[in-house]
Amino acid sequence: MRAWWIGLAAFSVLCGVATGFAGAVLGNWAALLALAGAAGVVVATVNLRREDGLRMAAGLVGLALPIVSVVSAQTAWLAVTGEPADCVLVDERAATREYKGAVPQTYEFDCDGERFTITERKDMHPFEVGDRVALVLDRNRVIEPGLATAPANISIVALLLAGVVGLSFLVALQALPSRPPPKPRLPDQTGPPTDGLVPRRWDR
Repeated sequence: MRAWWIGLAAFSVLCGVATGFAGAVLGNWAALLALAGAAGVVVATVNLRREDGLRMAAGLVGLALPIVSVVSAQTAWLAVTGEPADCVLVDERAATREYKGAVPQTYEFDCDGERFTITERKDMHPFEVGDRVALVLDRNRVIEPGLATAPANISIVALLLAGVVGLSFLVALQALPSRPPPKPRLPDQTGPPTDGLVPRRWDR
């Protein structure tokens, strides 16, 4: 059973690190992966360890990994598999519904006859139709392109650190000595407190 819980913890950490990649492909459905990863880390830790410190660390790891992944995964992926392209903005449109108080904005680009779209949660780029914009395209066309000005090196370092944190937590979960369970109280210790006085027994 212990191996099963360790496997769940490892799978959950992997889900947290992969949330950003899944979000670039699946969109908002990746939130389910993040929730499953966070819950799996906590549940596995609770069943493996008694230490409150490790259980609190499990909650922090479960929350931090998907957040870091969402922020940095797409930029890191494009830094490794991307190719620069000089594109023209051909269309810009706003969504009909607000999302968390902001109106999502979709930009459509023409890159040498190939069309790509970038969707932002709000209008955050000073682009106008007809502007030439430098983009980074995924060679495999798995995820949408990104801007060439994105901080690629920082994103790669952040994603690597997230992986190191997740791996370190798994090692600590398995390698650190466990705290022994509390010793059961003897029958004569279950009575009311005596303030250090030993009750006297009278022989009949």
